Amino acid sequence: MWFYIFLLLFVIVLSGRYVVTNETTHLAFKSRQDIALRFSYLLLTLVGVCRYDVGWDYPEYLSFVYPKLDLDKVENLELIPRVFAKISEYVNFPFLFFILIGLFTYSFIFSTFHKYSSSKYESLIIYLCVFYFDSFGIIRQAFAYALVFYGVKYIKNKQFFSYLFICLLAFFIHRSSVVAILIFFLYHYCKFIPTLILSCLGVILKKIVLDRIILFNMYSYYLNKLDDYQGGGKIQFFFIVVLLFLIFMSKFTKKYKENEKYFSILVVGALLPFILGASLGGRLALYFNVYLCLAWPSVMRRFKISTKVIFLFIFYIYFILFLLVSIQNPIKSPFTPYRLFFLTDLTHLK
Repeated sequence: MWFYIFLLLFVIVLSGRYVVTNETTHLAFKSRQDIALRFSYLLLTLVGVCRYDVGWDYPEYLSFVYPKLDLDKVENLELIPRVFAKISEYVNFPFLFFILIGLFTYSFIFSTFHKYSSSKYESLIIYLCVFYFDSFGIIRQAFAYALVFYGVKYIKNKQFFSYLFICLLAFFIHRSSVVAILIFFLYHYCKFIPTLILSCLGVILKKIVLDRIILFNMYSYYLNKLDDYQGGGKIQFFFIVVLLFLIFMSKFTKKYKENEKYFSILVVGALLPFILGASLGGRLALYFNVYLCLAWPSVMRRFKISTKVIFLFIFYIYFILFLLVSIQNPIKSPFTPYRLFFLTDLTHLK
């Protein structure tokens, strides 16, 4: 646990000292800030791709490629992870599978922050505190929602078919990415209140919604076993509280209309777990919830730097509580201890 706390502190000290805004026009300042942020991106990428047995699904994914390629398991993967697994087997380096997925995942996320966030530092902190551990556990889906998130440039430019292509490409990483097509319409055509009402109706009519999804054979395997997939029950309330907070702050600064498009996306992510269950719904909600990394800086840009710094403690507290809860898991502590694959003896797995 202390490893991750020191990692967070290091990122705060390294990048946070250059202030939580990118609106300054001083070129030397912006250059130093940019270097610090890029070094933080690199550090988090290295921590992610060099880990060993960190994350819930890591052992299962490792069994795909080590001690030898498990063709039965690999053939059940989508096309892109399957290709990565076979490349790893071809070069006789099983950890290349995790390295390739990690490099693409973090590149998509961080490049999106760098181009489209009104405060790259705040986006980085929110991702680290709230979403970073997804890339350790639900590896393929974290890769998929990173790619879809990268497609925000097509959403902003109202290029539907380009965004659709990104979602279809992500489908070959994880099939769940089809739900992200909805984000384009939420961003451009859906007001917050009607979206909220429809989402609440989905919660109320949960049984009917589930029956229709199962009827079309979408996620039927998971939906028929919802009671077997537990976990994530508390996290869903965190996103609701943060969304309400953002709405209040945008009303306070009279910038609600400017940020309403983000609220429409976030409310779907906040309520999906109440329709599809905390575990399955929570995973699908990530395609929507990751927009918090753009919404938060957009709402907070009107506040003073000192106010921004104070409000970021919401995410620091979440980060620490998340780690404390994971450590106390009776089955396994999925993120501790942190280990490096090149310092680990794997002979016992052969």
